[in-house]
Amino acid sequence: ARQNALDMNLKNIQYSTGDFNNRKPEPESYDFILFNSSLHHFKNIGNLLKEKILPALKKEGMLIIHEYVGPSRLQWTGYQLRFANQVLRSLPERYKTRDKSKKIKHRIYRPGLLRMMLVDPSEAVDSESILPSLHRHFKVLEEKRVGWDITHLVFKDIAHNFLDNSEETKSMISFIFEQEEIYLSETGRSDAIFGIYKRQ
Repeated sequence: ARQNALDMNLKNIQYSTGDFNNRKPEPESYDFILFNSSLHHFKNIGNLLKEKILPALKKEGMLIIHEYVGPSRLQWTGYQLRFANQVLRSLPERYKTRDKSKKIKHRIYRPGLLRMMLVDPSEAVDSESILPSLHRHFKVLEEKRVGWDITHLVFKDIAHNFLDNSEETKSMISFIFEQEEIYLSETGRSDAIFGIYKRQ
């Protein structure tokens, strides 16, 4: 990052690493705070936004997120799973070969809670609290549904099959994205959000 900044002649940038939970940002010291696929790894989202992020922003400061905001610990809804499995079943078998094992992906499952807590304890630990907490503590300037609800589930472990530039592959990709749009319009929800917020 430092080298990239130097290459772009960006000089007034400071970098630091560490446990964000142990940091105490100076009050009203940031013009922008960005979370890009990272906020959903925090516990107690409401407290984090209210006690750390909100006070750290300047009066006109903005919080920008590109985040997973779906069910905590990836506990996808029953309808979401049924919809994604229907899309998966519609694909030709050659697009469903898993990357390493070469087995066919026949079904999409919800990950077990115990497995999630043991294998990846910070993954989406409090993700479904993100939007309600943002709406409670910030003014929404822009909020766009990005989707991801169906595409993520379908492409997981088989995305490598969609890398060629054939007309059939382009058609399959278009079909999957069309199904995502149908799902989003039917449900009015989205597992991923791009948003810009400011202090109220």
